[in-house]
Amino acid sequence: MGELNQPENREYNDFVNNEIIEDYSLRYSPSKFRTWSEFVVSNTAIGSISFLALEAIGASIALSYGFYNAFYGILVASLIIFIMGAPICYRVARHNIDIDLLTRAAGFGYLGSTVTSLIYASFCFIFFALEAAIMAQAIYLYTGLPLSLGYIFCSLIIVPVVFLGMTAISRLQMFTQPIWLILMIIPFIAIFHKEPDVLSVFLHISGDGGNDNAFSWYAFGTALGISLSLIAQIGEQADYLRFMPNKTKENRIKWWSAVILAGPGWAILGFLKQIGGILLAAIVLIGGASIVEAKEPIHMYTAAFSYVVDNPNMALLISFVFVIISQIKINVTNAYAGSLAWSNFFSRTTHTHLGRAVWVLFNIAIALMLMLMGVFEVLEKILGLYSNVAIAWVASIFADLVINKPLKLSPPVIEFKRAHLFNINPVGSLSTLIASILSIVAFSGTFGAELQAFSSLIALFSALALSPLICILTKGKYYIARPAEVLEEGHHTCKSCHDDFDAADMATCPWLSGSICSVCCSVEGRCNDVCKTEKEFDLKERLIRWLQGISKEWEGSTKIPIAINFLSSYLGLLLTASFLLWTSYIVQIEGLDKSNLISVKNTYFNIFYLFALLLFVAAWLLVLMQQSKEYVEVKRREAELQLNDAYSVISSSVHYASNIQQTILPDVSRLEEVFADYFVIWEPRDVVGGDIYWCRRWGDGYVFINADCTGHGVPGAFLTLIATGALDRARHEVEAGKLGALVTRMHQIVKRTLNQHTDYAKSDDGLELGACYIPNDNANPMIFVGARFSLFVSNGKSIEEIKGDKKGLGYAEISEDQGFKEHIVNKISGHAYYMTSDGLIDQVGGERRRGFSKKRFRSILLELAHLSMPEQKANILKTLSEYQGQEVRRDDISVLGFKVR
Repeated sequence: MGELNQPENREYNDFVNNEIIEDYSLRYSPSKFRTWSEFVVSNTAIGSISFLALEAIGASIALSYGFYNAFYGILVASLIIFIMGAPICYRVARHNIDIDLLTRAAGFGYLGSTVTSLIYASFCFIFFALEAAIMAQAIYLYTGLPLSLGYIFCSLIIVPVVFLGMTAISRLQMFTQPIWLILMIIPFIAIFHKEPDVLSVFLHISGDGGNDNAFSWYAFGTALGISLSLIAQIGEQADYLRFMPNKTKENRIKWWSAVILAGPGWAILGFLKQIGGILLAAIVLIGGASIVEAKEPIHMYTAAFSYVVDNPNMALLISFVFVIISQIKINVTNAYAGSLAWSNFFSRTTHTHLGRAVWVLFNIAIALMLMLMGVFEVLEKILGLYSNVAIAWVASIFADLVINKPLKLSPPVIEFKRAHLFNINPVGSLSTLIASILSIVAFSGTFGAELQAFSSLIALFSALALSPLICILTKGKYYIARPAEVLEEGHHTCKSCHDDFDAADMATCPWLSGSICSVCCSVEGRCNDVCKTEKEFDLKERLIRWLQGISKEWEGSTKIPIAINFLSSYLGLLLTASFLLWTSYIVQIEGLDKSNLISVKNTYFNIFYLFALLLFVAAWLLVLMQQSKEYVEVKRREAELQLNDAYSVISSSVHYASNIQQTILPDVSRLEEVFADYFVIWEPRDVVGGDIYWCRRWGDGYVFINADCTGHGVPGAFLTLIATGALDRARHEVEAGKLGALVTRMHQIVKRTLNQHTDYAKSDDGLELGACYIPNDNANPMIFVGARFSLFVSNGKSIEEIKGDKKGLGYAEISEDQGFKEHIVNKISGHAYYMTSDGLIDQVGGERRRGFSKKRFRSILLELAHLSMPEQKANILKTLSEYQGQEVRRDDISVLGFKVR
């Protein structure tokens, strides 16, 4: 599309640029970063299974629905999680990408996975809130610190570790793992040794419904749904498994063991911990504590450690230490995974990337608000609802990996880069949406109590069935928007941020006319996806076309798209507000009697009606804003096309002008005829420039000139043509060898061409030059004339600068009869002669952003004196490039170096 729209350089903040902090979020994890062993990665992932919400969930389910219903519900849920987690964990470990990038590739598309990032982020902050609340309860019980202050303390304590990502988290898990395992196992051994009756109480927990502990399909289904809410934990395991080393023949056993144990294997440990939570709840009840306390891990383990030590204070202290260690271990993972999810979400919705570290604080802030709302008291209801959406998401990924791809319904490749994906892939997006709606409606009780209990399985099987069905209907065409180009193995430079990344993280970008890394591609909002030519999937557009086709009166109507946009915006806002109100409502009604319950319900309905009215207006404003935005975008694109057309015309004209300008330059054969050795550096700042050099035969010798005209680009190039004409005319008018007179005559011709000899002159332009006359007869010396130019002479040991006059050629204020002094320069074999324009001398660079300077130029000439002229040229260009760094080129550059015969 041309260079008109290209950004010069995309810069990120220090958080993003520091890969120890950033941990290659949003992108492929390269092998150079994945330096951890299989054991370290596995241990880090397993460390997150320390969370005590597992015990709390197990106890809560059993105390609500009875032991047997809880046991079988947890068992089936664990089996489902293990089976569905295996292919997901294998893929992230094999391809070294996080769960969000896998979601893109597994049927959701680039923007389709934005919603699932929100689902995953919700899992992370919900469980962060639960785990921090458990820790705060322990601190309150041991120190008396108010819960609100405890929530803040427990939220902030993990920040330093999470900021440093995998590097710090792996060390934390390595250090704490042995302590945690010992403290977790010892109390169970002591309980079975000292309390033989515990199994009787354990097996006969009957639940809230009464004393009957019989199996119930309703209770089993509800227990299954609550336990299945943990399915999103597989995402947190995957976020660590992406750092697995490459699988080789030598490490395949260790590699597979690590992936299975730390991936789907967490479900086995999770099952044992949930069942262990039921056992600990039984111990609390045996001790005479309340059912509420039996659900809280600090009370569970305090009661358990009382079997290990006789001193109650010591038991409380050990329990306190154990809870703190366990919750820190899990919440570094919740915060870390949440930061990745939010980074993915906001990079796509806002086209900016602030860095993973910023979203750590954002994720913690949301969790803190949930804790202050009292989320722990309504754990079952929140997890029961959340599990429906989470299960639909994970089941859709699973279906694509184990059904669609093996059956060749979808492409076998795992492609995560925006440049190659459709924005929306209906296979995963619609499967998750429809399955979530069906299961949530079932969860609300609309389909009856039986289906309400099994809403989680409705989500699971709906997604499993819908994914291949939609894939067949769409023929799998919304997976790959354009084939990926095969890039050479190794590192490639991103043309946007100018950093180097592995080929697996790169794509070709026609808008930039080069390669681009996946993150820069994600945050680039100005390219309008010009790399993709296939039409995107647009459900709203299909609905509009269908409605317009119903009646001829509606055909081509602009009102239907507006109505559809309004309804979709309004329903989206209303559903979001309803969910937030529902979450607050279930917290407020906990423990209320019937009369107060009706009052609170009426209050929330009134709030809902008020929200519905306000959101009606907000939705209409959004539609109007969207229309305005689309109108501006259309006009912007029209203007952009006009600019691109104009740019194309101008660019082609300037490039053609460059060809003309280069025909003025002397042939290589002429230079080889004159000099024993030479080099020429001629680099216009733009396509054409104001620097020029000539080599013309003149009498019994040659005149060799380096000139710098005012300006650069097109104006400078025009002046070079005027100067060329002045030189050729002056050569015929001035006697050969009289170099000073030649330069004076050029000066006069330039002034008259630009009308500078008149009172109404509009131009105050001219040029500076250095001119050498080199006679064919070696006995005759060389003559140098400088107009604000110097000749540098090197004998290999020192540099002599022969300075020219302080006046240039042309310019309104310079007299027309200005003379120029001739300098006699002996031609000595082995000596080298140089002329340079001020473009080199004045080029800014270096740490202090100073000009290149004559001093540095002279120093380089001395250092390079022993080299041939072509070698000197290469070294001068290299030195200039290193000195210039990221600074922009200020001016045209021309440097001439030669040795006479």
